[in-house]
Amino acid sequence: MPLFTGTAEIAIRTGADIIPIAMEQRGKHYYANIGENISPSGYTIGQKKELTDFLRDILCILRWDIWERFPVEKRADLPEDAAAQYLEGIMSQTDNGYTVEEINRTRFHDRSVTSPEDTFAFLKELKA
Repeated sequence: MPLFTGTAEIAIRTGADIIPIAMEQRGKHYYANIGENISPSGYTIGQKKELTDFLRDILCILRWDIWERFPVEKRADLPEDAAAQYLEGIMSQTDNGYTVEEINRTRFHDRSVTSPEDTFAFLKELKA
């Protein structure tokens, strides 16, 4: 998912530092890595994308640092439904009735990005 520029814009407008925090879940355990404060001084509103890109790079490094604490896993060793199992594990921890379908329906969708399903939806309408 893309990182949007709102955080950078707020920081630039208010002068508040950004505190980057990367999180990872492994089973029932959560890991956090807190980076150094990022000062928006020197950035203008016109440079909010550059500050956002810098923040994204820092978050990636922080998350990678968490991943390095764990043994390397080969993709071939993962079960076919590893992603589904991961998602089920997360969703089983809540009892608020919120579903994956509801999350997908209500989350932000960048209108400049077209899904593969939407791109090829017209194929279903073609007649031979």
